[in-house]
Amino acid sequence: EVTSLLAEGGGELLGSFFDQRLVDKVFAFVAPLVIGGQSALTPVAGVGVAKVAQAPRLRRPRVESLDEDTLIVGYLGGEARLTGLESVQPT
Repeated sequence: EVTSLLAEGGGELLGSFFDQRLVDKVFAFVAPLVIGGQSALTPVAGVGVAKVAQAPRLRRPRVESLDEDTLIVGYLGGEARLTGLESVQPT
């Protein structure tokens, strides 16, 4: 029985896990860098949501400093998972 799976990868892989509502816990590392640009990669691709109000919100978020980086840990699940996917069509 699998009770935990770490999915570490690019935006497409992570987006597909979110789109399929398979994400229960998030570990997001943020570096003090601004890359930007029209061709910049996104950390979570996939279908996403139509409106910001439909975006999943982390429950019980914890923020931790790791040298210059920041780690944000939080939980999804139940009502907190992605909603409104039916109204968004992939491009």
